[in-house]
Amino acid sequence: MISVWAREYNLGKAGLPSSLKAENQELLAEPISLISQQGEKSFSFIPEGKVIIRPDSGFKLPEEFMKFWYKASCPKPRLEPVAGYGAFVEGQATVGKIQVRIDGYLDYTGWYKIKMKFLPVEKTKVERLDLVIPFSPEQARLMVFKNGYGGSGCAAIPEGEGILWESTRLSPVTNCLNSFVPIVFVGNYARGLWWYGEWDRGWIVDDKKPLVQLERQAGKILLRFRFVNTPAVIEKPTEIEFVLQAAPVKPKPPGYRKIAWKYPEPLFSHDTSGNRYYGNALDTITLYTEEEYQALKDFYYHWPIQSGRRIGKGQPEYGMSWLEPARKGYPLVEYGSTWCHGIACKEMPVFKGEWCLGEFEKLKFVEVSRKGHNNYGATSVFNTDEDVTEVTVASNESYIDFFIYYLCRLAEKCGLNGTFYDNWTPFIRFPVKTDITGDAYRRPDGKLQGRFNVFRRHEWTKRLATAFWLLGRPPFQIVADEPDISFIEASWLVEGHWYHDDPVHDFLDKGISPDKFAALSCKPGQLAYVATHVPPYLGPDGKPAGYNPDQGRLVLSYCFLHDLGCLIHYLKYPPAENILKAIDREVKFFESAIFLPYWEKTQWVQQLPPEIVLGGYLHPQKEKAVLIGVNTSEKKIDLSLKLDGRVLFGRPVKSVKNLETEAVIPCEKDFFGPLTLRKHEVFFLLVE
Repeated sequence: MISVWAREYNLGKAGLPSSLKAENQELLAEPISLISQQGEKSFSFIPEGKVIIRPDSGFKLPEEFMKFWYKASCPKPRLEPVAGYGAFVEGQATVGKIQVRIDGYLDYTGWYKIKMKFLPVEKTKVERLDLVIPFSPEQARLMVFKNGYGGSGCAAIPEGEGILWESTRLSPVTNCLNSFVPIVFVGNYARGLWWYGEWDRGWIVDDKKPLVQLERQAGKILLRFRFVNTPAVIEKPTEIEFVLQAAPVKPKPPGYRKIAWKYPEPLFSHDTSGNRYYGNALDTITLYTEEEYQALKDFYYHWPIQSGRRIGKGQPEYGMSWLEPARKGYPLVEYGSTWCHGIACKEMPVFKGEWCLGEFEKLKFVEVSRKGHNNYGATSVFNTDEDVTEVTVASNESYIDFFIYYLCRLAEKCGLNGTFYDNWTPFIRFPVKTDITGDAYRRPDGKLQGRFNVFRRHEWTKRLATAFWLLGRPPFQIVADEPDISFIEASWLVEGHWYHDDPVHDFLDKGISPDKFAALSCKPGQLAYVATHVPPYLGPDGKPAGYNPDQGRLVLSYCFLHDLGCLIHYLKYPPAENILKAIDREVKFFESAIFLPYWEKTQWVQQLPPEIVLGGYLHPQKEKAVLIGVNTSEKKIDLSLKLDGRVLFGRPVKSVKNLETEAVIPCEKDFFGPLTLRKHEVFFLLVE
């Protein structure tokens, strides 16, 4: 048994988990196993001997440093030795005529990287070889399958028996010759299990067949990875590597709702300009003299905000109010990107071959509109095409070294706490034509199969977080849809499926039900906030003529229903602030209100129609509650709610009111209502 924060990994007899608990809830219905068909016979995973677990020593921050989490600065720490930094795991088993050796490493975040070596005793014909993860039905509500930015593989787990989903349903992505899926999650919004893979090296597959399947058999949810999905003869050792990580991976910080809602004031500075303006040229992270660093620091902390950004002649000003929190002592987060960098840095001529995998000239693009701009420190003017030219990079090891080195200099010299990683996709964004740099491997058929970089990203964010702590700048890294939040402080859910396409259709019209929203935003344990886009109606003159209030109101309700922050300015829905204030006033929302998830089986509401989604927040002393509901159907519903106050408060419900109008909802025999709800209508109730 290995324990990490809020989770327990029972690694059975060979290193594969026989039990996984998150927040004291069992995730598995049965032990994770391998099954294989060899010739006419089927074989299961049979452990041999005992699993060997060896603690790995390391260093940790002193306990008192927790108080600096989500702060701007801290003393440079004296690290303390710890025996429980991680654990090495060794195990052995057989599957028919194939010996299996497991070498694993489980770190303090619960990131369990497994190297599984298959050693055939003799030349063996294998029809199939599957890794099967059986989930407890009570914990398996949502599925996430990601090979790119899209959300087609994110949804509630379908009903029915047999195969529920298979990887061939995902759209193909660059550098992947088959339906390999690097990121998989099964669970619910509070807890579950992540599976990560860097590539399919070691798998033996027919590219046209599914590599990953989700099934239901006799009520159990089975996640199946088809390591061998086509008849093959195995006569040489092969190795497959993957990661298992139970979630939630870490606690939320004290006061997380204030941080996530940026209300009543932002508690961190975040540059959302869409380009890097802090380097020596557009979208660089590089400065080369002490004078440049000092000028940038002066800009961050002393330059008059009301003047706007110092920019080139003739260019419109860009407001700098985002810096106000940093000047009040809160963390400072700069804009950034996972795959883009300006070419006008001294390192580019040396490393462009590796970073761009020999495609530098093809991958350059020029942002002509940025010509004439100054950088933030006013130490450079972007006068030439080279100054405003960017290039797509592969984010390989030397680029990550470069990135961390210069971000650390910005932390130490300019007071930076982190960066937003824009433009994330779990694959290299251009065709990889070489395996020399380790960004692809060459298959037996001679074709190149690309790397998905999820392991690299884990190490990247870990290294940056560690370095910033050591520099006395508590890290504040922000991602968008990227799922691995082991070392991430916030998720900014923005662009793409978080935006509205027109002023008429709301999220439900787009097919984003509460369960779909949950799957799209699912990262158990995250601090996250949504920034939607609501386009205006256009008048006869083509100018904006107001907004659809139903769009913003529905997004607001979704954020409450999932305990996510919401940047209310972007809703274009003026009542949102009053609703937020009312919920805080009634149940101490920002202080310590108890979240009532809609997806968990509860007894406080009974006979709820399936079209109604109902959740909310309970006062810390269980004096009253605010309930948030949505009619997800396409028709009007007359709703009567049967509420059991004994479950909520330990006493009968005294009254139910409309939170916004204070109108009393009639009661008859424990039923409150009827509430007449039009399609997609949102309601807020105060229950006392």
